[in-house]
Parts: sequence; C-alpha cells; structure tokens
Amino acid sequence: MGSTGYKPTNFINLKMIVKSTPLTIFQNGLAVGISYKGSNILNIKELMREWTLSFEIPNTESIQPYCINGNLVYDGWQQYDIMRTTVDDGGTNTTHCECEHVIGRLSNYNLSVGYSHTGNLTAIFNNILTTSGIPNFSCFDTTGSGSKTFTVGTSPITVRQALNQLAALFGVEYDINNGNSFIINFCNQVGFNNSKVFKKGRDLVRCQYASDSTATPVAESYTLEIINLQRTDAGLLSDEFDVGDTVGIDTPLINVPSIRIISYTYCYDDPTKDEITVGSFVPDASDTTVKLQGG
Repeated sequence: MGSTGYKPTNFINLKMIVKSTPLTIFQNGLAVGISYKGSNILNIKELMREWTLSFEIPNTESIQPYCINGNLVYDGWQQYDIMRTTVDDGGTNTTHCECEHVIGRLSNYNLSVGYSHTGNLTAIFNNILTTSGIPNFSCFDTTGSGSKTFTVGTSPITVRQALNQLAALFGVEYDINNGNSFIINFCNQVGFNNSKVFKKGRDLVRCQYASDSTATPVAESYTLEIINLQRTDAGLLSDEFDVGDTVGIDTPLINVPSIRIISYTYCYDDPTKDEITVGSFVPDASDTTVKLQGG
C-alpha cells in the first residue's frame, strides 16, 4: 500500500453514519438543538475546491426554527454554514437546508493590491490571516517548505483565492479539518494510493466517461455510481477511499489502473447512492471550481 499523502479526516468511521447522523445547530457559537431525523443528507466535496452539505428535517423537529441562514450545522465531523433554507408547509412538511463548509468563509475576506510577504507556507498564510482579519483559522504544514515571496498583483483577491495561489506557488495541496477548530493542512498530496479498484459487479454500478475536445488539453473525467462497501458489513480495509486518493476502474469496457478521486458525493442515508468523479486534477489559482484535463 503506497502512502505518501495526507489523509483527510472528513469521512472517518463511515459505517457509523447510516440513518442516524446527528445534526447539531449552532447559533452565535452555542448549540441550540440536535436532530437524528435528517434525511436526504448529501455531502459533496471537491478536491481543494467546493464542499457542501444539504439535508431535510421534519418541520416538527425542535431544531427547525434554528435552520436559518447564518447559523451553523455540525454533522459530527465537520461544520457548515447554512446558506439557503426552504420550508414546505403543507406538502412534504419538511425544511430543506443548503450549507457550505466553513472554508467558504475565506471568500468573504480580501487581500489588497500590493500585499506581499516572504517566508515559508505557515508564515505567509498566518500573515494573510492576520492581515485580512479572519478569526478562528490556523494552518499546519507537513511539506517542509522553503522560503518564497507571495505578492498580490494588479487586482484585489479573496483569501480563498490567495490560499489556492499560495498552494500553487509552493507546489502543494491542502485539506481542512474543522471538527473542533479550522485548520488548513498543507501537504505534498491529499490522499493515498491504497490500491482500491472499483469493479463492475462488486461495488461499481455505473461508469460514465466524458471528454471535452474544446478544452486544451482535452478534458476527461469518469463519473462512478458506486456502492460504498466501506460503509457496509462487507467492507474491508482495502475498500476505504476518500477525495484525493488514487484508485482504479475495472469494467468490461473501461480499465483505468490509476486515477485520482477529485469529487465525492456522499449520501449519509444510503451507501448505495454514493458517487465519485475521478480524473486529472488541475489546480486553478484564480478559481474555486474543479478543472479537469487529460492524463
């Protein structure tokens, strides 16, 4: 088993997260309620990019009045800001929430033109946090990076953009663990090569290949509908996987021995509804959207 990367902590103990995910709502830093009746809970994480959570609860749940924009929801592993809420009174009688991982807060702060700082990854990012006035975030670096100079050019940028540009400058990747605090983890590569292969007839339900010849180089990706065996009694240690991991695809028509997971749609309610996208990851320092390219 090859392992040179950083292992994210967002989907640990997945067998425990089946139809009983506790959703805790926080308001002004205080827990105001918890529900075990969440449904249609979807967690969508992209490698170094977007990370969202959506869920529904019955309107009769005690936390329902607190499912409002500006409050925070904790699923037992990560924290998300509630961004949009839809209440259905008389139809499904449910409240639907769309949330964004707290790392999205970095997009609410800016760095001015002319900002410049010299140092290693930790020194520069900590200075960015201090300069922009962002509370509660910190960073940890496992790369042993040397010293470089980071400078903002002719236009202001958000701190989220700065984070992506900083990672590109040092040639590293990052993940975040915010179970108890908001820590950006810089690493040489997110994920591992644990020899996991998705195989038709075992845990691979459907594989779709897509290419875009209008992109340069040609953009290619595979979307896999999977049965997440690591969340079932049939799961083995070799079935574990996460965003950033290098995995394989084995079907009668498609055989790809080594490719990275760049997006993971994780259904808390049903491990048979999980979906991943694999491809060659292209870090775009100016964007927060996953880009794909041919291998």
